[in-house]
Amino acid sequence: AYYTLERIFRERHGVVIPRQQMVQWVEKIAFLLLAIYNGIWTELQATGYLQIDETPVKVLDPEVIGKAATGYL
Repeated sequence: AYYTLERIFRERHGVVIPRQQMVQWVEKIAFLLLAIYNGIWTELQATGYLQIDETPVKVLDPEVIGKAATGYL
């Protein structure tokens, strides 16, 4: 994914952003978002009830040869 982003920034915008730099940015952003994630998870656990949606979707799975597998949202 980072290889593709690096190419897109270079070709479309003329900006060179090394992959390692993008990885470092994502790592820092993930760390900053961790507090929000933990807050949401704490709230979910406090309710005692969690409902999920098991809507089936077709997905490409390298272990399933010749057809799309069924995944769930």
